[in-house]
Amino acid sequence: MNTGTQRTLWVAGTGILVGGASAAWGLSGLDPFRYLVSLILTGGSMGAVLAFLNRPEAGQKGQDAPLALASRTSTPGIGEGPGFSEAKRLALQLASAWEDVQGACRYIFRSMQAIGEETGQVARAGDDVAALAQELQTHLTRNTENTEASARTLGRVADQGRGIQEEARKDQELVTSTVEAVRLVAQSTRGVAEAIEDMKGVSDHIVQITDTIRNLAKQTNLLALNASIEAARAGEHGRASPWWRRRCAPLAEASTRAAEEIGKLAASSRDLAQVAVDRMEDARVRVEATDEKAELTRQSLDRVLGAVEEVLDSLGSASRSAQEQAEAAREMTQAVQTVTERVSDQAERLRRTDAGLQEQSGAAEAIEERLQRVEKGSSSLGQTLFRLDHNPSLSLEDLRRRGTARIGVEKNDVGVFHFWRGGRVEGFDADLATALCQAMGVRPELVPVPWGNGEPGTVTGTWTAGSFEGFDFLVTTATKLPERIERVTFSDSYFESGQMVVTRRETGILRLMDLKGRAVGVTRGATNEQAARGKLKHSQIVSFPSWPEVVRALESGAVDALVIDSPVAWELVKEHPGFDALEALLTREHFGITLPRDVSWDLKELVDQVVRRERERLFRKWFPDRVR
Repeated sequence: MNTGTQRTLWVAGTGILVGGASAAWGLSGLDPFRYLVSLILTGGSMGAVLAFLNRPEAGQKGQDAPLALASRTSTPGIGEGPGFSEAKRLALQLASAWEDVQGACRYIFRSMQAIGEETGQVARAGDDVAALAQELQTHLTRNTENTEASARTLGRVADQGRGIQEEARKDQELVTSTVEAVRLVAQSTRGVAEAIEDMKGVSDHIVQITDTIRNLAKQTNLLALNASIEAARAGEHGRASPWWRRRCAPLAEASTRAAEEIGKLAASSRDLAQVAVDRMEDARVRVEATDEKAELTRQSLDRVLGAVEEVLDSLGSASRSAQEQAEAAREMTQAVQTVTERVSDQAERLRRTDAGLQEQSGAAEAIEERLQRVEKGSSSLGQTLFRLDHNPSLSLEDLRRRGTARIGVEKNDVGVFHFWRGGRVEGFDADLATALCQAMGVRPELVPVPWGNGEPGTVTGTWTAGSFEGFDFLVTTATKLPERIERVTFSDSYFESGQMVVTRRETGILRLMDLKGRAVGVTRGATNEQAARGKLKHSQIVSFPSWPEVVRALESGAVDALVIDSPVAWELVKEHPGFDALEALLTREHFGITLPRDVSWDLKELVDQVVRRERERLFRKWFPDRVR
């Protein structure tokens, strides 16, 4: 902020408010690191910075800063002052801190952009959902009305069905009565047929009697004839016989004629009876057929009546179901209306959030621009301090004179960063080391170095003891930490990483909170151990001497999860289908090339140039599926 002509600036990460260089210099008990930051940010001269670093009390934190240092523009023997070593350390810490802050700002900026894009998309999706919900509400309302109309129609159909049921029941009763009447007619027909059959028998009997009478008449005629014959024979004694014959003959003839008439009538009666019998038999057959059809009709009506009753039951159920659906549709319509209102509210809130994120993104961009200017000042300070060091422990000239650069690489494989095959190493680190040697004009000699426990000749021995025994510098995924800068010099970052948790899929661990009480494997003395102990306080942290042992422990089930750098975690999940990586990062870190603390500026500058030139290319080569 500005107050008149006096420039006042809050120094991020230092806890001080600077109002011009003189204001900062007059602060009592100012930490040297914060004081250097204030000088750089407020435009203090390089002479003032160098004089401050070469003051007699340099190296003793908590001393008052000089009140007037800007007038000194040259300092004889500055590379030999008592505060020079501390100055280089502070400059390296400052550069590392600015790099971390810049990385964090880039991450925040990208995250805010991604969140803003997602928020905008969610807001638009919310609008779409609200529109769809409104449309759904309209359809539901229409569906409710249709359902209610269907329920009413089903009710009317059910009423009509009940009428049909009643008519079917009456028809059933009528058919039942008809069947009974047909059966009675059949019985009567059978009785009449039997009576006619009896009449036929009587006619036959009459015919038999008629035949008897006819025979009797014949016998009478014969008797009369015989009597006449006998009278003739008797002569006078037989004169009475003709009279008897005359009397019997007419009677016999009349009896014969009567018998013939009776026989004709009996025959006619028999013929008529036979016709009646035939017709009655035909009637009986027809009546029986009618009875069968009537029975079938009755059975059919029974089935129809049963079907009508089932249809009525179904219609009743459908009507009740339609009414229930109509009620449910009304409730759903109300619920959708409520959802529509809430979605609209959320969409409006998301739009406001999106606007806020856009504003914050602008602020983040401004911060990143200011940090870039600060970085230039920090870099200028570092260059000046390194150039003033007349006794470097390792220089570019030394390496070129020797013609070989011994570059240490951890002997244990670390994903695609480095992996040893037949005594040769390949990977991201190996390619970067080769590019460095090409830029230096020397032959690379890649040396396998154990991780160790801080002893000389190991990876950890560089930043714990300042030992580079057996190699000139390290290219081996070393994380740039402030406490390590006490003993070594780091190059610019060649990879932005972070500590990630890898689990076995079968454990069911999906979130960091699921790690509570679980065994988590780490490498002893590595940044993954520091991150795990700091972030997973409720887990059981199990440390192993080397990274391969950590992986084997996860494979065997000795631990439930492990913590490792994110790029290594990516490759680990690729190689082990049963492994999963949690998305949340425990920390955000940067890998740097580990150089001796007293390295020369020309070598440090060349290393940084190669790192900045090669890091994007190597990232694309070794992580083609990833996006920064």
